[in-house]
This record gives sequence, structure tokens and C-alpha cells, in this order.
Amino acid sequence: MKKASLVVKAIIIAALVVLITIFSFQNVAKTPINFLNLEALEIPLFLIIFGVLLLGIIIGYLSGLISGSKIAQRKLDNLKLEANEQAALVAQEITAEKIAKKEPEPEALNN
Repeated sequence: MKKASLVVKAIIIAALVVLITIFSFQNVAKTPINFLNLEALEIPLFLIIFGVLLLGIIIGYLSGLISGSKIAQRKLDNLKLEANEQAALVAQEITAEKIAKKEPEPEALNN
């Protein structure tokens, strides 16, 4: 099953590389960029689009890391809570067994 998903991913990546290459060769016209009244830069259109795409990929990846770590922390907190609950149940069972056996309490020493 993992091999099939890897093959599908490889095919998708190869198709994207081909499409990006075609797009790059067709959009080489220089486009002026104005930002904060700075001197206009002329950059090929495909570089602008790929820059924005790359920025989006990086932001998406980082947000995935952040949300993934939050999910992992929630799972860890839930596991700790379950462990504490289990420990409390075991302690209650041990206490109940002692009461059922009616173990005598050690008597105080007489002077």
C-alpha cells in the first residue's frame, strides 16, 4: 500500500515539474514591481508567481508543523490523564481489597 502511494506521489510531482517548466518558458516577459514607493523592479512573471507559490508552501508547511505539535501535545495530555485515572482506579481497588480483608491496624504500643 505504501509503494502505491509513493508511485502516485512521484507521478504527481513529475507532472507538476513538467507543467512548471512549460509555464516558465511561456511567461518570460518582464513585469514591473512597485512596493512602498521603491524604484520599480522588472522581474520575469514566472519568478513572481513561483516566489509567491514558494512562500505559500513554506507558510503552509510551518503552520502544519505548529498545528501538528499542538495535536501531539493534546494526545500526550490525554495519555497522561488516562494514566492518572488508571492509577486512581488501581489505588481504589487496593483500598477496597484492604477494607474487605479487614486488615487490623497496628495497635499503639502501651507504655
